[in-house]
Amino acid sequence: MLAAGPLSAQSLQQVSLTHIDFGPGPNQIGLERGAGEHWKPLFFAVDGKGLIHIPDFYKQRIAVFDKQGRLKADIPCAAGISPRMNFFALAPNGCYITFNDGTLYTISAQGKLKWQYAFGAGVIPQRIFPADTALFIILPPYIDADGRAILFDYRNARPMGRFGMQHKGKGLALVQNTAGNPHTLSLKDMRAISKNAHKYKTDSDAVLMYITTNGTSVWKQKHDAAETILVFSAAGKQVYRGTIYYPDGVSGNGFWTWVSEDLTIYKNYFFDKYMQIAAYRFTGK
Repeated sequence: MLAAGPLSAQSLQQVSLTHIDFGPGPNQIGLERGAGEHWKPLFFAVDGKGLIHIPDFYKQRIAVFDKQGRLKADIPCAAGISPRMNFFALAPNGCYITFNDGTLYTISAQGKLKWQYAFGAGVIPQRIFPADTALFIILPPYIDADGRAILFDYRNARPMGRFGMQHKGKGLALVQNTAGNPHTLSLKDMRAISKNAHKYKTDSDAVLMYITTNGTSVWKQKHDAAETILVFSAAGKQVYRGTIYYPDGVSGNGFWTWVSEDLTIYKNYFFDKYMQIAAYRFTGK
């Protein structure tokens, strides 16, 4: 269990804990490497029903578990996508998004590869945001010193437009989709990302994790034994703040995901022979 931390009216409370074993079996994830070691998936996603989607690409599948750790679906996925990826997410339209070896992939809900786009060997985006209508790819400073974002339509692999994160003046340029129509919802997402990223980039060590379509943003601050989660409104006002303490003997090197409808956030923790996925919710909501 997690160590007890200071509580407040807006604390994060653990609401579920899922145990999934490592191993070669269908109800396990990863593969045994020998001498008690395992190749294990690092990333995961959670849908609106609370089902946990794990890219178990070592077995060429996406494994779906319920919160009790029971396998609910086994989705075969395209061969050739490396299990050692840099990103994995479940987009609002039901597609899976992953990034590996400088290439962005979109995978259908049935596990079929829809398209891929190669950025180049060694490229790892600073952030990937699967919004309702499009993907925003934030390039790292060593590639683009202006911190620009590239917008991708879910339907094809062609970049639709490019935004300057530090743009000042009349706002962001209008981006047209392949049919020549403006992506207004995506522009709304991008304005909120740009506004918050600019505001907190220099005066806080918080890292942007997620942003909803109404502009609510979720940030994290990492400490030695805990992580603080901050939630800001679209206007930049802090509305929630809570601290999550790591389990005894486990570092904070796991990954986060979330369900935006109720701002439930999830983190995975790696033990020797299994993974735990903990769900947290703000008690003051």
